[in-house]
Amino acid sequence: PLDRTELEAFISLLIQCDVNRNNHALLPKLWDVSKRRLIYRATMSLQRFQHLLRFNRFDDQQRRDTSDRFSPIRHVFGQYAEQLPRQFVPNANLTVQRQMYTA
Repeated sequence: PLDRTELEAFISLLIQCDVNRNNHALLPKLWDVSKRRLIYRATMSLQRFQHLLRFNRFDDQQRRDTSDRFSPIRHVFGQYAEQLPRQFVPNANLTVQRQMYTA
């Protein structure tokens, strides 16, 4: 069974992998405590992450547009993009700051 909290944690780890440009790293390295990437281990076990990664799909593989690399998550991302303006409404006190992020 998968509840909403665990699904959100799973998606957050996927986003974290992309932010740190670790999306092509070997998964055991991300869970290795000696590499100082504690967020992964603190969120869920490597085995659970691999299980969720293997079995969670956001589209129908049989009807996927193979010319569109974004196709597997297009529907979910579309729903996210539709909800974002409802959840985040910028106001006059918004500050934008640029910074370099290094891992």
